[in-house]
Amino acid sequence: MVPYLSPVENKIRNYIPDFLIKIKTDKGIETWMVEVKPRKQTILKENSSKKEKITWAINMAKWKAAEAYCKKNNFTFKILTEKELFSNA
Repeated sequence: MVPYLSPVENKIRNYIPDFLIKIKTDKGIETWMVEVKPRKQTILKENSSKKEKITWAINMAKWKAAEAYCKKNNFTFKILTEKELFSNA
């Protein structure tokens, strides 16, 4: 769990990423914290609805906290969308 400050409630909440993966690479074992989201939740458009703006703000707060946690623990934080998961999406 990664604690983050919710921008909606101004309260500390816990973020649980989708996966924590250990990967063997030529550099050794790497640990990745991975979040899977629809691409539309990772982009803020000018004409986004209020609900989309709230979702985006919460996601950004979670991901900022996750990146800090990963940096501190020598992990890599990855966000995967349908673009990364499906080559023809």
